[in-house]
Amino acid sequence: ISASAEGKTATQPLRVWPQPIATITVDPASVSVPQFHKVRFTATARDRRGNILTDRPITWSSSAPTVFYIKPNADTAAGKDLGNAVVSATAEGKSGTSDVTVTNPVEARALWVTRFEFTTSSAVDFPKIATIFQKAASANFNVVYFQVRAAGDAFYYSSIEPCSPRMCTTLGGPRPSRDPLEFALAEAAKYGIEVHAWLNAYTGFISGSTTACSQFINSTPPNWLKANPSWSMSTKNFSTGAITRQVDNCATTSEYMWVSPGIPQVRDQLAVVAADVARRYGPKGLKGIHLDRIRYPNNTFSYDSQSQEAFRASTGAYPSSNSQATWLDFRRGFVNQGVQEVYQAVRAVDPSMVLSAAVFPGYKPRTGWSANWSFTDLFQDPQAWAQGGYLDVEVPMNYPATSTSLSWTVKAYCSNTDWTCVMDDHIDRIEKQAGRQVYVGVGAIKGWTEMSKQIDLAHDRSATGLSVYSFSQVDAIPSGWAQLAAGPFKYKAAIPTMGWK
Repeated sequence: ISASAEGKTATQPLRVWPQPIATITVDPASVSVPQFHKVRFTATARDRRGNILTDRPITWSSSAPTVFYIKPNADTAAGKDLGNAVVSATAEGKSGTSDVTVTNPVEARALWVTRFEFTTSSAVDFPKIATIFQKAASANFNVVYFQVRAAGDAFYYSSIEPCSPRMCTTLGGPRPSRDPLEFALAEAAKYGIEVHAWLNAYTGFISGSTTACSQFINSTPPNWLKANPSWSMSTKNFSTGAITRQVDNCATTSEYMWVSPGIPQVRDQLAVVAADVARRYGPKGLKGIHLDRIRYPNNTFSYDSQSQEAFRASTGAYPSSNSQATWLDFRRGFVNQGVQEVYQAVRAVDPSMVLSAAVFPGYKPRTGWSANWSFTDLFQDPQAWAQGGYLDVEVPMNYPATSTSLSWTVKAYCSNTDWTCVMDDHIDRIEKQAGRQVYVGVGAIKGWTEMSKQIDLAHDRSATGLSVYSFSQVDAIPSGWAQLAAGPFKYKAAIPTMGWK
């Protein structure tokens, strides 16, 4: 300190000591958190006069890190196991605390059940359905996606579409004495499991084999594609102008002949079927409709006359190539419209009914992220569905192994592994930006180690839910159900609510 007068100065050195911390308070002071969910803590240090001290490094710790874990810098804090813990924030010998209780998890745990898993080639295996739900319950699953429509056919009592050969021996054959979907709902109710009816959207009929093609040709009543062959997806030879319909090439078309979402009647029938299932089975306990194959097979389709004429009416010209930008957008719009029409039809029947969709994981280009087939070739845009308010749950089928290098991801977007990078992208787009939910699709085909790793990674990110593909693949893992029950699904979980419904 200096004092000056008439050219004279006197000085006195002083040393200023920082005010010591008197108290530390932690916010929240107490909290109840579901297992796997994260909490954000803040600590406030004050001196003896109550002034806030902002420059003091805080170290965080947990009295029971196996129950509630927190990093020393607090950038990660999450419930690990049921129980109680005290979180401490410490600096200069002073501490503030928060009492934490970790409760049962809140997450959807869905299990895909394909038609092949509860039928033989010609009949429904009802005892197998009972076993499926018993095993799902033993591992604390709380949702089952139960397939009831494969390709314009039915695995339930339908008055709209013919009974599947795997249920009625022949396409449209005599029904069994019990309705498989009604039976599944009754079994699920024993364990408190939700059932969502899984519908393949735009698969016209099974193809590629003599048996399948014979069933298609001889079906009575006719399947939707047989009754309306103009609905078939088609390709175009731009050199000759020739149009080739899948329906005319059943034997040489792999897996399915598809119908075109660019045709209004196709979208109408899907919406009518979904609404009919919701109307008839909602009172019996059905909680949702789950869409699969809600897409094109690839971007060489569909040059059916109605789709092309709709494009010409909008743009003044017919499509000029498979990759024409406006034609890509136009076909994507048909898929968007189809999802919206299903949502509206189901909501008109029961506003509480959940609509979910299984989608391919590769998605829209980001800065530094290469374009990929899901958006550009299959025409799936689940972010648009969610932001438009006509999708409740997106289920990205993120089955590749966590060690697999995915050519359509680029590390410029994120520094973690490809698998988690893709998952983070979907959670960001659908949950953070659009406000809807993501159930991360997990593959069981690669065995316990990989499946459990994917589940753990989803838990690390507090995903709203998971969906495991599929029953038979989990069943093939030695002690798979028991390992789930003893490990990542140890405790029963409540299904997250949907505030918009």
